[in-house]
Amino acid sequence: MDNNKIFNIPFVGLKNRIHQFDFKIDGSFFKNFENSTNKNCEVDVKVELDKRDNYLIFIFYIDGHIFLDCDRCLDKYKQEIFGDYKLIVQLGGKLIEDNDNDDDIIAIAKNSDFIDISKPIYDYILLSIPFKQVHKNIEMCNAEMIKKMKKEENKENKIDPRWDILNKLKK
Repeated sequence: MDNNKIFNIPFVGLKNRIHQFDFKIDGSFFKNFENSTNKNCEVDVKVELDKRDNYLIFIFYIDGHIFLDCDRCLDKYKQEIFGDYKLIVQLGGKLIEDNDNDDDIIAIAKNSDFIDISKPIYDYILLSIPFKQVHKNIEMCNAEMIKKMKKEENKENKIDPRWDILNKLKK
C-alpha cells in the first residue's frame, strides 16, 4: 500500500476544525490489498475529518457503483452502493479501556505525522456491498441460466419411485 500516498492524511499541520477530502476510487484501488478480487467500480468517497487535540473523527460518505457477479445467473451487473461510516482515531497509542470489540475506534501513536485511511475506505466499500448480490429483477438475469435452474428445480421435486414403498409405511 506504499503506492497509495494520496490516502495518507497529514493531520499534524491541520488546525482543530473540520477538514474535507474527496477521493475517486476505481478498480486499481483494490489491487493494493491482499486476497482482494479485482473489483471494477466507480466510487466517490468524501471524508470529513474533525480534528481535536487528542483524537480525530473521520466520517466516510461512500457513493457510487460496483460491478458484481449475480448470485442467481452469474452474469455481471451494476450494483449501486452507498453508506456513511464513522471512525474515531485516538492519539496516544493506547486504546480506550473496555473497547476491545469496537472496530470504529482505533489508536495510533501520539508522535505519528499522518494516518493512512486506505484500509478503512476499503473496508467501508466492502461493507456497502449487499450480502445478496442479485439483479434488481429476475427479468434482468440471464434467461438461459434461469431456464436451466428451473429445469433442475423440477428434477429435484420429483420423488424417486423406489421411495414410494417406504412412504406408504409412514402412513
